[in-house]
Amino acid sequence: MLYMKKILFLILAMTCIATASALTPGVAYSVEQHGRSVFISNGRPDRNADVQMWTDTDVPAQRWVLERSDTDPRQYALRNLFSGLYLNYNGTRAGAKIRQADRSVFSSYWTLEEDGDSYVLVPSQNAAMCLAAASTDEGAALSLQERTAADAGLTRFTLRQDDVPEAFGEAVRDDFMSGFLGQYYHKASTGHVLGGGGWWGDAEMFEVILDAFATTGDLKYKEIFDELVIDFCRRNGRDWSNNEFNDDITWMVLACARAYKYFGTQEYLDLAKDNYTRMYNRAHQRFGTLIWKQSQENKIATNSCINCPATVAACMLGELTGDNSWYDKALTIYAGQRKLLYNAETGEVWDSGAWTADGEREPGGNHWVSTYNQGTMLGAATLLYLYTKDKMYLEDAKKVYERSRDHLTNNNKIISVCQTVNGDLC
Repeated sequence: MLYMKKILFLILAMTCIATASALTPGVAYSVEQHGRSVFISNGRPDRNADVQMWTDTDVPAQRWVLERSDTDPRQYALRNLFSGLYLNYNGTRAGAKIRQADRSVFSSYWTLEEDGDSYVLVPSQNAAMCLAAASTDEGAALSLQERTAADAGLTRFTLRQDDVPEAFGEAVRDDFMSGFLGQYYHKASTGHVLGGGGWWGDAEMFEVILDAFATTGDLKYKEIFDELVIDFCRRNGRDWSNNEFNDDITWMVLACARAYKYFGTQEYLDLAKDNYTRMYNRAHQRFGTLIWKQSQENKIATNSCINCPATVAACMLGELTGDNSWYDKALTIYAGQRKLLYNAETGEVWDSGAWTADGEREPGGNHWVSTYNQGTMLGAATLLYLYTKDKMYLEDAKKVYERSRDHLTNNNKIISVCQTVNGDLC
């Protein structure tokens, strides 16, 4: 009898190993159920982030690399292709949450039991439990449940081998651009439009097209940019003074200046120079700074959101034309910005403020610090350092960078781009 039991055990073990061998260690799989796949909530890279079911979007955060146990060939750890962390169970009782965490012999290994075309994922520490989704809904949580009590439809998972790029490259870029243009690039009455057509939003989307040209050299992106400018000028004219927001004008100046740099189209340089000049002449203040919008009641108030991009734009025009008077404008604006809206000790770029006629700061103002203003002043300081070789600008750039890195990022040092729920910053 004992001999027969040993034979049966060996046959069962060999069957399990043979079944598991259909899965390839070191290969990335999607773990799917009801049209969704196991996903790190919000694609978070941090430890203990929740895991849920989500519509598959072909991203690394929805792919899991199988790593076979050194001690038991039936067991695997599942490493997330994006975060590098593992599919872990937080405890071994029913209801234990599933999260991503560092690999552990106590909470990372699963026995993958084949059931027809699918698998049941059984935690190595408690064979009475299995991985289960809470429902078939989008965002359904995952947990451990008792195998005998759980809904079988929520405990069976299909493992599909799938090659997903682990990093950005040419194929990913081209796929992004194809989807972006297919969704938002449309024929207008004259030329083409991206999205609904706007102002600074237009300018930023136009720069996406310039990014694509810069990395591919494909002239189709020049044709797209040309079409977008045709429609933009149809809607807004070639003289942009009708827009009271000076930062809006500056962002479009930046896009046109950059397009001239890439394509050599004189029209784009003319648009940039003419509209920057009109904007600067009406916005320039005696402190060297610029006014944000023309209807502003307090004409001796200023904002970083205009001063810093305008400094960058003036530097670009100076580079493109060889005319140092553009750099003179950049130096003047930056000096005012540095005096009135910058803390050289901390690297903080303040949002806005107002001053008396004697140049004293009025009470109040906005000392709020944003990635937007930090980033544009960093760009301004960098360009002026390259032009002047004055180390003050280099030190400013370092301080601004360090303040942003240390205070405007999350625990993984990823920039917290959107610091508000609503509004332009989003």
